[in-house]
This record gives sequence, structure tokens and C-alpha cells, in this order.
Amino acid sequence: MKRSIYALAVIVLIVIAGVIIFEVSKSTTFDKIVLERLNGNEISSITLLRTLDDNSEEEISITDPNGIKKVVHYFSQMKLKEKKSRPSVDYTEQYRIIIRTDEKRRFGITLYDNNYLSVYDYNATLRGISSYEITNKIDDPSVIPSLFNK
Repeated sequence: MKRSIYALAVIVLIVIAGVIIFEVSKSTTFDKIVLERLNGNEISSITLLRTLDDNSEEEISITDPNGIKKVVHYFSQMKLKEKKSRPSVDYTEQYRIIIRTDEKRRFGITLYDNNYLSVYDYNATLRGISSYEITNKIDDPSVIPSLFNK
């Protein structure tokens, strides 16, 4: 009887460990999914588009290295959890970001209310788009909106 209880306990622990490992493996960062894929290429520009309530858009382009660093630092703070598809969420703010290297589009990012983001890799041959939930609180969530107020 004791052996079967121990065996059951071991099986339960293995299952729990497997679930934990699986969930942790789905966690990532912006640096891993974007910056590490740049292969040492510098970001030449970042274009930001903000969709307004009336479905019009505002667009700004950042080519200044300090401005690029500010945007990259903002995204680098994010801890992300991959989702199978973009969750259908109600959002109040949506920003599309295009990262260019050598003046060519490299990544497209859509940010939804600092809660979710979708990343499109223009160089991907297969599954180019991935969706993520932002799992941590961003130090200054007003960084992206403030860029439009200059």
C-alpha cells in the first residue's frame, strides 16, 4: 500500500514539474523575440502609428539614435507570454510600430493598451506573426503616447 502511495506521489510531482516547465518555456522577452534576431544590424528607424477614435492615424518616424534607444528600452522592459493567437480584447489604445534596419522593414509590432502585443517578422519564411501577453508592469507606460505630444 505504501509503495502505491509513493508511486502516485512521484507521478503527481512529475506532472506538476512538467506543467511548470511547459509554462515557463512559453515566457520570453522583447529582447529575445526581436533584438536577438537583428543579427547585429542596427535599427535605422522606428515608425509609430497611433490609431485614433475616429479611425484616423497619426504617424511619427524616429531616426535619432537616442529616440530609438528610448523606444527599445521601453519594449525591453517587457516580460512576455506567448499566446496561440491574438486575444480578442477590448482596447482603448493601439499603436503599430515598424522597426527598420538598413531602411528595410524588419519587424512590425502592434501594441494594445500595454497589455498585449503582436510581432511580425518580415524575414520569417514560415510563421511570421506571434502574439504575446505582457505579464509585468511597465515602469513608464506613457513613453509611446508621449512621443506623439512633441
